[in-house]
Amino acid sequence: MRNLIASLLLITAGGLAAADGAAPPVSEAPKPAPTAKPAVTLEEMPEAVRAALLKQADGATLEKFKIDERGGEKSYSARWTKDSVRNEVRVTADGRLLKLKAERKSKDGSVSIDHLPEAVRAAITARLADGKVAEVEQEDEKGVMVYSVEIARANDRLALEISADGVIAEEKVKVPEAKKDKAGKGDKPAGEDAPKPGL
Repeated sequence: MRNLIASLLLITAGGLAAADGAAPPVSEAPKPAPTAKPAVTLEEMPEAVRAALLKQADGATLEKFKIDERGGEKSYSARWTKDSVRNEVRVTADGRLLKLKAERKSKDGSVSIDHLPEAVRAAITARLADGKVAEVEQEDEKGVMVYSVEIARANDRLALEISADGVIAEEKVKVPEAKKDKAGKGDKPAGEDAPKPGL
């Protein structure tokens, strides 16, 4: 009889809690802690990957190794800094270059373009004028190497997309935020914001 009364009380209490809109407490299973990727060293990379990374670094000390998998294909990456330029490279398991990015760390420095194909260097040099190469990125896009370049000039940056044969596919001027108007609408012709008489 006591068990019957206890059961009725529990059922009634549950019904009242549900009527009040409160759900009975549900115990959740503890969530597993996220697993951190183990640190990877150069020695753990395949031989072809090690050779490709060391060749790209050209004597600089490699750091921050990573292994990624995209679309079922593993890629291997590393970073290094040389002559005030931060570099990052990603290669396939057989050492084929997927991406190489070089970015200057100071306004005084310039990214070298000596390693780029002659046609790409010529296209950059033709647009360089008094600017400095601030960033170069070469990336394999479906088997075709594409080059993205940013040239820092006195008042803006010139962004170029160049094919391996030196054809400029895209050219865009980027104005730094400090040079844009306060409304964030970009550059305006001089005098456009001047107050109008009588207003």
